[in-house]
Amino acid sequence: MRLADRRIIITGGGSGIGLETALRFQAEGARIAVLDRSPKSLDTARTHLPQAVVVECDVSHEASVQRAVEAAAEGLGGIDGICNVAGIGTRKSFEETTAEAMMTDIGVNLMGPFLVSKAALPHLRAAGGGTIVNVASGLALRPTEGRTAYGASKGGLIVMSKAMAIDLAKDKVRVNVVCPGLIDTPLVKDTSHGASFTPQQYEKLMDRRIIRRMGEAREIADAMLFLTSNESSFITATVLAVDGGGSMH
Repeated sequence: MRLADRRIIITGGGSGIGLETALRFQAEGARIAVLDRSPKSLDTARTHLPQAVVVECDVSHEASVQRAVEAAAEGLGGIDGICNVAGIGTRKSFEETTAEAMMTDIGVNLMGPFLVSKAALPHLRAAGGGTIVNVASGLALRPTEGRTAYGASKGGLIVMSKAMAIDLAKDKVRVNVVCPGLIDTPLVKDTSHGASFTPQQYEKLMDRRIIRRMGEAREIADAMLFLTSNESSFITATVLAVDGGGSMH
């Protein structure tokens, strides 16, 4: 098994990409702690991951993160890796974007990974090193209209991750980024058009992609598995676009 006995925190692990990643990692031998703030997602995690440590957590609040990470570390007996998947996505033009909307996206998408990684760092050091995989977005590589706050928060996450990789190399902690494209998940359905895509809207979206389809959550989970496993032992500060060629960066 590629993650035998690895102890991994997955934020946003009760739905979408996070849940798929948790299931994939568990199948590869990892012990999982799911951090999520949605009661529905927490129930889903408990149902589908009965062996996991499931903890309520709002990643944008430091006190909540500290409590959740300590509970995860206690339940798992330590921490070897983090997958920062939790995210939100405001869809408004620059003119429509308020300061509150900007800070909300930054609070979850940028400060969330910062706070979780910061709280887990002593445990990663105690384990002799580990991995951090942050989930940004293809929109951080190639922005589109109406995504000012979201794009800014995810773009900041890419730069922060590279800086983290430099600073944490001495602790044998590798930090990498996955940038999903348009993936068939609840987040996309909530922030794009979801099941109400018209044929014209769908074709317009596909015109931006070499592989002309939406991605699947399992395809992002596979990328995160690679960056968490020893197969990527010489990879850090890397940004991996898993977007069907949508960004072509």
